[in-house]
Amino acid sequence: GNAYGLNNNSWVVGQQFTGTGTSVAFSFPAPSGPIATFTNSLGGSNAVASAINDSDTAAGWATNTGEAATHAFSFSGSIMTDIGTLGGANSQAFAINNGGTIVGYSNLTGSSAFHAFSFNGSTLADLGTLGGTGTNSSALAISNSDLVVGFSDNPANTSTHAALFSGGTVADLGELGDAYPKSEATGVNNAGTIVGYASSSGGSTAHAFSYKNGYMKDMGTLTGGTSSYAYAINKYGAIVGRSQVTGGTYHAFVRGGGGSMTDLNLQVSGVATTLVSANAINDSGHIVAIGAD
Repeated sequence: GNAYGLNNNSWVVGQQFTGTGTSVAFSFPAPSGPIATFTNSLGGSNAVASAINDSDTAAGWATNTGEAATHAFSFSGSIMTDIGTLGGANSQAFAINNGGTIVGYSNLTGSSAFHAFSFNGSTLADLGTLGGTGTNSSALAISNSDLVVGFSDNPANTSTHAALFSGGTVADLGELGDAYPKSEATGVNNAGTIVGYASSSGGSTAHAFSYKNGYMKDMGTLTGGTSSYAYAINKYGAIVGRSQVTGGTYHAFVRGGGGSMTDLNLQVSGVATTLVSANAINDSGHIVAIGAD
């Protein structure tokens, strides 16, 4: 399975694979458990929980009857609620803040194009794109101060850039120069520090970045690596993600506020696996990571 989200109560959410080739969303009160799986009331056989807030409300997506489409959901107590779509077939939710606002993407009516959305419990709002015709966007993270970040195609539909969705406008956060012309924002804290990654045109290499006050900073990689990705940031500015190391394999990393990347495998003991990606960090510094034998 995979763990994707973590709140300040140290509840973890993610995706657990079954023996029949399907998946169920789960929650897990760390460190003792037990794992609780979500009943997919949308009618399908697959579900993923991607995030959880401090009220222990989770967000994610699940398939509907016949596996015909995926719909974003919220899950509280034992109730899965279908958020719906912006008129198209599919939607997925990636983040939820403590105010209960959920963000993600949805297809549009009669189209394969998708736009970032926010859902406040009653209204699914289209957050738009950077402009152009047939362009796509997605919201990937939201802070408790309602800053929403993700990505959007540019107006010419020739590249994808990290974006900030705020007050009905979409701001282009730019790129890491000519070598890394594509970018996505994957995390944001209440102070407005944004993290993500910028990639080469073909996507073969990427570098993690932090962004603050109009400046995108290259975070580099762990020693010997060529690519890195930042996925989350807490209120103190600690950042987690994954980076290649010598030999090309990926290791999970953590970077303290203003510090340098540290291989998470060097910070833990008694773990009989290699931590390959750190996906979330809470304000106590607890980290959710994925291991691989």
